[in-house]
Amino acid sequence: MRHDSDQGVRAPTRSGPDAPVAPNYSQSYIISSDCMDCGVCEFMCPEGAIFEAKRQFVIRKDRCNGCGLCVPYCPARAIVARSGFKERQRRTVQNLLSEALSG
Repeated sequence: MRHDSDQGVRAPTRSGPDAPVAPNYSQSYIISSDCMDCGVCEFMCPEGAIFEAKRQFVIRKDRCNGCGLCVPYCPARAIVARSGFKERQRRTVQNLLSEALSG
């Protein structure tokens, strides 16, 4: 039988402006179709959650811990929060259509 006291001791936390920012493990990311297939994100992911698929990289939802370490390294800014993915794809399609119709 397991008791709450068997789960260990929580590390002390600091508060204030110099306190470390805890990763948001409930947030996961997805790579939009803006991906340039450069592979930088795969290299930067500490969890090995990113892999190459056909002409684009993909994030495995079950392995992404939401740390976001890959996000600032994407030159195409294609890595977005899952919650904002639909809006990002809508804007991408809208931009592509505008370019096609004006050119």
